[in-house]
Amino acid sequence: MRGGLLLLVGVFCTSGCGLVLDLDPPDDATVSPGDADGPDADIATDAATGDAGADAPPAIDGGAILDAAPGDVATPDAATTDACAAAESCNGLDDDCDGAVDEDFEGAMLSCGVGICATSVPACVGGVPGSCTPLPADVMETCNGLDDDCNGSVDDGCICSRYVLAGADGSGLRPGDPAGDIQATIDAMAGSGARGTICVGATRSGWPSCTATYTGPIRMAEGVSVLGGWRVDRSGGAPTWTRDASCMPAIEASDDVVVDFPDGLTNATRLERVEVRPTGRIGRYRSSVQFAAGGTVAHCRVLLSVSDDATGIGVYRPPMGASMSRPRIEATTVAPAATVGGPLPADSAGILLERGAADIVDVEVTAGNTTRSSRGLYLLDAAGTTIRGIIARAGSAPSSSIAVEVEGAITGVTIEGSGARGELFGGRAMGTRPGEGYSAGLLAHTCRGMASDDALLVRGLARIAGGPAEQRAEGVGVANCRIVLSSNGAIVGSDASGRTGMHATAVRCEGASTCMVENNGDRGGVVGVAGMASAPEARGVWFVGGAGGRVERNRGIRGCAAVGGGWRKCFGVDAVEAGDGLQVLANTLEPEAGSEDLTEAAAIRIHNRGAWVVNNVVRLERFDGIVVRSGSVSPTAYTVVHSNTVVAVPPTGATTPAARLLVAAAEGGFLVATGIWRNNNAVCLGSGRNRTAMAQQGTAITHAVQNNNLFGCMTVFARSSVSLDIHGLNALGGMHDGNRSEDPQFVEPPLDLHLLGGSPLRDRGHGTWPSVVHPEDIDGDMRPIGTGYDIGADEIR
Repeated sequence: MRGGLLLLVGVFCTSGCGLVLDLDPPDDATVSPGDADGPDADIATDAATGDAGADAPPAIDGGAILDAAPGDVATPDAATTDACAAAESCNGLDDDCDGAVDEDFEGAMLSCGVGICATSVPACVGGVPGSCTPLPADVMETCNGLDDDCNGSVDDGCICSRYVLAGADGSGLRPGDPAGDIQATIDAMAGSGARGTICVGATRSGWPSCTATYTGPIRMAEGVSVLGGWRVDRSGGAPTWTRDASCMPAIEASDDVVVDFPDGLTNATRLERVEVRPTGRIGRYRSSVQFAAGGTVAHCRVLLSVSDDATGIGVYRPPMGASMSRPRIEATTVAPAATVGGPLPADSAGILLERGAADIVDVEVTAGNTTRSSRGLYLLDAAGTTIRGIIARAGSAPSSSIAVEVEGAITGVTIEGSGARGELFGGRAMGTRPGEGYSAGLLAHTCRGMASDDALLVRGLARIAGGPAEQRAEGVGVANCRIVLSSNGAIVGSDASGRTGMHATAVRCEGASTCMVENNGDRGGVVGVAGMASAPEARGVWFVGGAGGRVERNRGIRGCAAVGGGWRKCFGVDAVEAGDGLQVLANTLEPEAGSEDLTEAAAIRIHNRGAWVVNNVVRLERFDGIVVRSGSVSPTAYTVVHSNTVVAVPPTGATTPAARLLVAAAEGGFLVATGIWRNNNAVCLGSGRNRTAMAQQGTAITHAVQNNNLFGCMTVFARSSVSLDIHGLNALGGMHDGNRSEDPQFVEPPLDLHLLGGSPLRDRGHGTWPSVVHPEDIDGDMRPIGTGYDIGADEIR
């Protein structure tokens, strides 16, 4: 191909293909020195590949010689066809030139490992070949029909001492049992230093039932596991053993502890597929299953005792010098015994961790009804505990009903959902004395280990909710703790039928607390009261008494969303004398439901402290939007209300009471600068626009009112009982300028409040952006896009 041009044909191949065309000079061209194949020696090649004649005369296009012979296009020279590979490689390229990239790897998987270590990964991800690493093996082999140590052999080396609980036929069959009962076999194995498993079976008599009872108690030993779930069939003469998940033999005892995991155990010591059943009054602060250090309880059912302060599973501080192993509780249910007719005495907890950590995975806990307090899980100084896939319910109690309570050391404590699992429900708290009656899905209080990067992490739960209570109902209550609530589906103060006496709050943050409430509410919102519940006061998120933090990118915040009534106050986000510097960023806040009994309601209220209220979208029907109120306490920082979109829509067929969208208010004649109001988009839609777009009350003076869009409301701006139009507002001078009153041109109001491309609010905002927050809009788009900031929460792409 000497003297020719090389042309990559991008129409037929994408990057990575090497298809080239031989663009030789015409046949009568002079052969340049060194052209050994003579004049157009490639004619033979063309003929061999279907190009039956000499090359056509060249076409001239801008000085380039283009070979117009169609044979060259359809059939590349034989010397160059190997540039397109016969098969794809995982490299993000179209190796075989068929127009698709890495298509041979779609759905392909790499597998590795044997036994329980087996796993699979995609063979090709984004042009990078997959890498398969086997899952970790268990420490030891147990008699469970699995290859636990991943050596290719099932149940090798394990000692399965078979113990058959007497069935209805009274056979008493005990093949291979050297000692006569479970505890004696544990002791014999531990005494000989052997590791192994006691397989507990039940006979087939009484089909389809597969239950039987062993009278304990039992004390576990290192390396010796007790596995239920075996069915013993004698119908064929010699007994056959089959692993059957429906078989769950019981271990019962009237002692203080039914199953004891003493110190010195590792998680290779397992109790699996048995029911633990207390029959007596277990001593106070003792448990049906008790841990001092390590050990595993898996696929079991643990029942609560009827004793005072007893628990289903307890993890207690191990003795001095104890091992550092920690228990694992997985795929287990904890519940009150079915024989309990009335409430349990005093306090009750399904799982108690007291100065000891544990790993809790896919556990369902139902606490009992009690005469004092009921808790699903209680973590006291349980630093390092991880909880994943928990479903926890508290019972009814006079004092408190709490699904999960966390107190003391919180370093490393994590509570998270797993798939569809992850729900916390408080119970009914009746209250029999003044001050009693508190219900919560989660309560965290009096915490230790509160460094800036150290917090209780609660994420990915489907739902957190309290229940009706005599005093307070809360989804999450936080007092003197640092907590991160992230990506939870719904957080509700109370959604059960009934009335809460004082207030219902989705998230309450109080005292010396820092609460980060982020990305919650995509499956039900962040709501004070919902369903058929009611309360005199309801809040979505409540900061009070110096607490601070951030509320960011949550969906569906509101105080009242119930169909009931009887409440007086409803707030979406309420900060009353909170810590200065609270950030309320990029949330969506929905209209407050409720009756005409409401005396005060607002989507966001900042009271007596400085805050940053930026990029929020607020929908209203009857009540106030964003309210900054000052009283007897002077804030140490201004409140900045910046780039919010607040839209009012009258309820269908309702008489709309007077209300305000943006309010700067002072009480009692206290003079205070209420902050900076910039780039907000306050709009009244529909008919019955009996609203004020922006108002200043009392003797308050705003630091700045600039570049806001105030449109469609009956009153554009009210100050000291004087109504002003947009020109009058801008004429006030100082930093009251750049405001406008124009139809913002929403995409589909009131549901979709993004701006259309031709919106008059584009690039019309004030150029100063709050320095403490990222310059991003409600969608996370960086500002500005274009020549300047857009007015409102949406920056047009």
